[in-house]
Amino acid sequence: MITKLYRILASIIFFLFPYFRLRAANNKIEQRIKQIDDGVFEDNLSYVAGYGDYTLKDILPFYEKTLETKKSLEDKAKISVVSITILTTLVVGLTANLVKARLDFHSLSLFCSTLLTLCVLIIIYVDFSCILAINLLGNKNKVYQLFPPNTKLSDNKKANYLTIYTEQNANLNIIRSNYLFCSFQHLVHAIICMSLLFFVILIANGDESHSADVLGQTKNSYLEISHDKTPNLKVSFDSLQLRAIENINQEFIIKTFNEFNQQKSRQLDSLNKKIAKIEKYLQITPPHVK
Repeated sequence: MITKLYRILASIIFFLFPYFRLRAANNKIEQRIKQIDDGVFEDNLSYVAGYGDYTLKDILPFYEKTLETKKSLEDKAKISVVSITILTTLVVGLTANLVKARLDFHSLSLFCSTLLTLCVLIIIYVDFSCILAINLLGNKNKVYQLFPPNTKLSDNKKANYLTIYTEQNANLNIIRSNYLFCSFQHLVHAIICMSLLFFVILIANGDESHSADVLGQTKNSYLEISHDKTPNLKVSFDSLQLRAIENINQEFIIKTFNEFNQQKSRQLDSLNKKIAKIEKYLQITPPHVK
């Protein structure tokens, strides 16, 4: 049961991240190459089984075929690099649009989390695809071949060397083919993630447009109701304004009248005081006799 669960988990990991499958497969082939270099030919020669049974004329076409296969894989890797360059341009443009959108990725909403996950996966897949293709071109260019001093060897010795070199070149081509296939797998995964990202953004924009339409309809309905009630509100406001003006006028008139009465009262008091002084003076002073 545990072994079955382990296999299922390994299959999922190998599908989501093909690089791990690549490393597991290439490790076995690299161990085989190392054993052949050490002279252990038993159970390690699969492409040229029957070591020592080939003549130089028999083995030479197969050796040349391994070199042609190497060149073909490198040409395909160059095409992969061009495809990755185009995809990188699309990723950069998509990232720029997401930055302009100023999405709040700090919030743990489903939409932002999905966008962030897809963007991270796209970048990882594109980077791995590019690294594998460039590594194939720059690092996996080793080839087994005869050198000028080997030309003095007998045809039988040359055939034995080329038999081993054909096997080793075939193993190296398997490693190159695995790198190329893994690079294409990462590229396909990146394209799938970009397609999912496009549909997620499309669905989210559709929901926002629907919400905007509902909000617009609600706003229009509210404006229509408000427009219907506007005349009544205006009449009420005008009535309140007239009442306020009337109250202000009445208060002003009353205040002005009170101030006028107070001023006249003060003048009458002053006049009465003067009259009282004159009367008092007339009573004290005797009449003048000639």
